[in-house]
Amino acid sequence: MEKNNVNFGKPKVGGAIFIAPLNGTTAPTMPKSAKEELGAMFKNAGYVEDGGIKSTIKKDVDIKYAWGGTAIGANNKKTEVTMQIPLIESRNEDVLKFVFGDSNVKTDENGIAVDINGNDETEWMVVIDMATRGGKLHRIVIPDCIITSLGDISYKDDDIVKYETTVTALAYDNNNNYQKEYWEK
Repeated sequence: MEKNNVNFGKPKVGGAIFIAPLNGTTAPTMPKSAKEELGAMFKNAGYVEDGGIKSTIKKDVDIKYAWGGTAIGANNKKTEVTMQIPLIESRNEDVLKFVFGDSNVKTDENGIAVDINGNDETEWMVVIDMATRGGKLHRIVIPDCIITSLGDISYKDDDIVKYETTVTALAYDNNNNYQKEYWEK
């Protein structure tokens, strides 16, 4: 047993959530390690609520049984990978583009204008960087995802405005892979 193998999901100092749209003419390059520098297309999504992020992997498996009840086979009918990311920088232009759609956010000398509609189908690459025990890095990459849920947005004087986004990963290769994780040695 090695207690350095037990880790917390602590965000990397200087930024932990990075986002890049996939719908443009130039696609971002998927990182291939925990330490690889991200390209200029990736934008820092800023602060996340103190509860952190939550990853959910749901499998719909059909178990087949023999007469008498012995499990003899399984068919994985569906896998769904989602990530809940509660973003709290409500005036961050890049966060607004992520939440409401790249084409729905316009900035000029007067400020930021956001159109909220159902016209956005922007797909994103999301990179999550964390620091583990001993300062080693842990990186989660969702190469292709789309926001499938946005929680209630509360505007009140005793709490911060947050965008409780849920992204659903789309398969990014022919092996039906949805997410890639890298751990620094």
